[in-house]
Amino acid sequence: MADFNGNYGTLDGAGTRVHTFLFGPQVSLPAKVSPFAHALFGIVKESQDLIPGFCAVVTPSCPGSFSLGPDRSWATAIGAGIDVKVAAFFKFRLIQIDYLRTQLHGATQNQPRASAGIIFHF
Repeated sequence: MADFNGNYGTLDGAGTRVHTFLFGPQVSLPAKVSPFAHALFGIVKESQDLIPGFCAVVTPSCPGSFSLGPDRSWATAIGAGIDVKVAAFFKFRLIQIDYLRTQLHGATQNQPRASAGIIFHF
């Protein structure tokens, strides 16, 4: 299985982007409503805009601005969910819940992740 994910938001007024690129085995029951479990491994990439300081409103390059900058690390996602078969090569992912572990900027992040979407089988 391949899982590509993007999360976008703000942290203290600065835009933050996190992208995961994960691959690994998935086990599922062959039924119209199919529960599954997977273990995915790959990389995570994070980038962050400057966090504006007090003087950054007037001068964007002032020393009051701060950013952790971009970082990459290994990522692991262990999870499960439910797929609903729509056609031979097409399913709807009703829910997917994962435990996602990353190590960005020298610290370990342990976080839950929930998603839903469309699945194409090749």
